[in-house]
Amino acid sequence: MIKYVLYLCLFLTPQLFSLPAANSLSVGPLLQDPIGYGESELQFSWKLPQGEQTAWEIRCATKRSLLPGKADLWQSGQRSSSQNLFVNYEGTKLGTGDQLYWIVRYWDGDGNLSDWSEVASVEYGLLYSHDWKGKWIQDPEDRSGEIDPAPHFRKAFESKPKLDRARLHYTAEGIVDFSLNGKRVSDSYFGPGWPDYRKRRIARTVDVTELLKKGENVIGAVLADGWYSGNILFAGRERNGGTPALLCQLELYYKDGSRDVVVSDSSWKVVTGAVQFADFYDGESYDARAALGSWDEVGFDDSGWRAAVARDVDLAIPISSYSGPSVKAVEKIAPLSWKRGDEGTIIFDFGVNLVGVPELKMPMEKGQTVEMRFAEALNPDGTPHYENLRSAKVTDSYTAAEDGVATWSPRFTFHGYRYMELSGIPEGEEPRLDWVKSLVLTSEVASTGEFRSSVEDWNQLQQNIRRSQLGNFLEVPTDCPQRNERLGWTGDIQVFGPTAAFNFQSLAFLEKWCRDLRDGQFPTGKIPDVAPDVMWVRSRPHGTPAWGDAITIVPWDMYQKYGYKKILRDNYQAMIRWVSYYDMETSANGGLWIDYGYNDWLQPFQENTDRPLRGDTSRSLLGTAYYARSAAILADVAEALGYEDDAEQFSKRAESVRERFAKAFFEDGVMLPREDGKETQTAYLLALAFDLLPEADRANAMRELERLVVEEANGHLRTGFVGTALICRTLSRFGRTDLAYTVALQEEYPSWIYSIREGATSIWERWNSYSRSEGFNGAKMNSLNHYAYGAVGQWMYETVAGLSELEPGYKKIKVAPEPGGGVTQAKVSLETPYGLAESSWQLGGGRFDLSVVIPPNTSAVVELPNGETVEVGVGRHTFSRRAGQ
Repeated sequence: MIKYVLYLCLFLTPQLFSLPAANSLSVGPLLQDPIGYGESELQFSWKLPQGEQTAWEIRCATKRSLLPGKADLWQSGQRSSSQNLFVNYEGTKLGTGDQLYWIVRYWDGDGNLSDWSEVASVEYGLLYSHDWKGKWIQDPEDRSGEIDPAPHFRKAFESKPKLDRARLHYTAEGIVDFSLNGKRVSDSYFGPGWPDYRKRRIARTVDVTELLKKGENVIGAVLADGWYSGNILFAGRERNGGTPALLCQLELYYKDGSRDVVVSDSSWKVVTGAVQFADFYDGESYDARAALGSWDEVGFDDSGWRAAVARDVDLAIPISSYSGPSVKAVEKIAPLSWKRGDEGTIIFDFGVNLVGVPELKMPMEKGQTVEMRFAEALNPDGTPHYENLRSAKVTDSYTAAEDGVATWSPRFTFHGYRYMELSGIPEGEEPRLDWVKSLVLTSEVASTGEFRSSVEDWNQLQQNIRRSQLGNFLEVPTDCPQRNERLGWTGDIQVFGPTAAFNFQSLAFLEKWCRDLRDGQFPTGKIPDVAPDVMWVRSRPHGTPAWGDAITIVPWDMYQKYGYKKILRDNYQAMIRWVSYYDMETSANGGLWIDYGYNDWLQPFQENTDRPLRGDTSRSLLGTAYYARSAAILADVAEALGYEDDAEQFSKRAESVRERFAKAFFEDGVMLPREDGKETQTAYLLALAFDLLPEADRANAMRELERLVVEEANGHLRTGFVGTALICRTLSRFGRTDLAYTVALQEEYPSWIYSIREGATSIWERWNSYSRSEGFNGAKMNSLNHYAYGAVGQWMYETVAGLSELEPGYKKIKVAPEPGGGVTQAKVSLETPYGLAESSWQLGGGRFDLSVVIPPNTSAVVELPNGETVEVGVGRHTFSRRAGQ
């Protein structure tokens, strides 16, 4: 509901009330009212409730009460512009802890002025390492290299009367759960998050005003190893760091303008408690008999606790304040059924493959221990399949302190699973479904897009794509959530980025991850295979095409989907270094990529047995194709940023790589024989999708691709991680949407629907990861929650339903549905940065009917299947034509 600022009528003329207020205000990478903000630039965005904008005015103040009259930070005045995304702040420079309140109003196409918006805000965190006044603290009995019981820290302090606000700033080498006076300060998990610890720490800020009371208070913190020093590498039992540590600063602001600061130092007390063990791969063990009672409340006797060990803050290591998405529980799922397993265990089935933690609520006896272990699927004999978890133990345990109903949920681990095996139940006790539930965890990214069609298997596919994205958007975009890996693999998100941006608001999440990429970049320009980079100790000598290209492709995709140029500026130099790395690595090979890479990972029916899992596409061809792709994107980025000389230079470089590619690998559009690979669908897809062939040769290349799909594969795909993201979009782009439908509607292996018919509720790592009759296919590397093949979502949204951006951020929209394959209906809804856009069509009664919604302050081009083109403005538009005409 739009609220009007009624007191403005004192100085606004009546006709100016013809427009409602601008709403949905955000700053930076589309964050609403953030605290702990740490971006180098402050930018404003707003959505119009209706119509178009021809001018705007922003006012900013240090206090909410000053607006709109006394904008003591910035009064922009009327600015003639239709821009309502990422408008730069031009007011008084802000610093650590500063608050800014802002409002906006706009003029429409007829010159009418809107009301002022509601007041929005932004509050900065601690921006520099020297802003931290405390010290890092540790448990003196914590042993480096081992997972010890989680230390509990506490500190008593005083709060004076008339508190105005209180902010807890914190970072950790590990993950930490804070409380104040016995209450958790946040419902987030795994704070402060996961940076590249070799390069920086990240900090969070929490508003704790309501948790404080006049007089004595107590702050508590439970610290676990997390990503810093827990098991994190997937080769053996290697660990990622040393001893966990905590740094925090509680700032109390009073109404008289004074301030108190409580910092972490050696005056804090520490002891271990009920959390006996906590690790992402192995699980959490909680012994309620060792619980400390009211340890984080006033009056608790901590005389037997030891003093924390303190060390100075290293000013050479940046501490970056971050206010983007944090991990939270977004859904609670009850099991559908249970059955008895071997040796008296109980196996609960939650119905979907989820990522999260159990919530236990069951009768227990004093000293009784129950264990929970987690699996994605069952073996053909009905037992849980654990082999694909490799060395990860994924086991939680709880020991009761007394008789009665035990209620508990882990806070320092997570699992990927559908089935939970519960052991430790007394013989003869009848299980109940309400003993357990599952809390679904993900980084808090808002849902923005949905797709539905007349194909129920596609509707299930859409849900599977979304579920896998949510499960793997957990602090970083991971490859999988269940086994001993869970890393930010670059190749997966490189192909999935546009689909991710459609399903959920991914900008802030991926902006942070791009910083992880930059932090991990080597001096040579090489991009690591994962970010944050935890594999540097055994790093390969080469970067990896299609994986390392995430540094150019992900920022470019996010710019296209959101219109956010800052992500291009931030990554520009890293992009240049990556393309220069290509230059260096290819210089001794005639400007072509050397034979190294993951290639078209997990291509089905691979013939080359010398390089398992990497597919049959020439790795030199694939690497050179991505070299050309990144060089072309770099030229586009330079142009978007207004660097004309750079754009010209990089454009020439890209054209040179394209020419070398076409000459080395193709003749008249037909792939030349290669010792390092064979003619594959992916080879032609790369050449066509990346515009690497002369226009005169593209028709021949398309004919060869069609032959490989239709004749050699009987209408099926033969693509791995790289080619799958391209196949349907490329077929449609070159006039074969009918063949794209054929591929996308296949039911036999390999296909998307095959997995659904085999019971998939998430996207699989392999096309044949599992079958009901045979179980898992390849247990050593097999995940049932791996979003890369979900990149087909982009084709479903943009081609089947027909909604895509013509200009960055959907400032101008293309609506061009392409019906086919016997599909009779499709609908896509997307909350763009400007507002809701929709495309919905159906075939029936000999007619094609299309309904389109275009958001405020944008326009669209509608291309009907009969070739008719119509330009439309804001609002809903309907079209009805005879089918086929």
